[in-house]
Amino acid sequence: MWIAVIVKKRYNIRTGGVRVRKKFIFSAIVLGLIALVSFGVLAADIYIDDRRMRTEVSPIVVDGSIYVPLEEICEYLELDLSWNFAGPRVRGKVGGENFNISDPVVIRGNLLVTLEFIEDYLGFSTEWDEKGEVVDIHTEERSRDDFRRDDGILVQVKTDSSQYRYGDKIAVSLLIFNNSSSEKTLEFNTGQTYDLTMKRGDRVVWQWSQDKSFTQAFQSKTLEPFEFKLYTFKIDTERIRTFVTGNYTLEGVLTVHRDPIRSEPLSINIQR
Repeated sequence: MWIAVIVKKRYNIRTGGVRVRKKFIFSAIVLGLIALVSFGVLAADIYIDDRRMRTEVSPIVVDGSIYVPLEEICEYLELDLSWNFAGPRVRGKVGGENFNISDPVVIRGNLLVTLEFIEDYLGFSTEWDEKGEVVDIHTEERSRDDFRRDDGILVQVKTDSSQYRYGDKIAVSLLIFNNSSSEKTLEFNTGQTYDLTMKRGDRVVWQWSQDKSFTQAFQSKTLEPFEFKLYTFKIDTERIRTFVTGNYTLEGVLTVHRDPIRSEPLSINIQR
């Protein structure tokens, strides 16, 4: 079965070194997958590097395979994408790789592709959490060992670089993620819920909370399934106590009462 449709496609075109976005409207013949196979729209979220991505087109499932909107993912990651119809097929290029799809799925002008396509052509790792209905796309090579797990709670520290000069400011992100399909209630014995420390060997040379004051009241916080909290910091290297050129480690902590949850230490280098 063939269906004639009108679709809108956005192209990124480089003119004189400047990227220009234009819209073209064209008619095409699209294979009627919806009529031929098992099809369903998922109430699923897409996370890219642990950040939720808002999309106009939701992921779908076709004969048991998860499809995601390729164009919206490329726009989010600022990757070049071009594609067009060649009869019943779609041919294009993404991230410098040519591709050819024999049974294209197009919804409202958006080309949807399988998670296997994302892995094969973009080189990203993907995960589908059926219970939580979450698609995870990781653009960096990583494993779950990058996190320290405690009953589904993940804590991770990242920086904008691994090398700094004394006087630089270090941009740090602290991610706290409920990687489970059930809500987690966390209890704290003060108003402080997290902290970040920098060490030289075993010695603390900088700590985010060192000049902060917190209420001394007991409190609890709830993280919904797959909810995350992201905190950002800028460390002024000139505030490092007893600075010495060399390697330092950063460690984030969720200051849960009785059983704090710590990240894996992240190593950075600072030179005078």
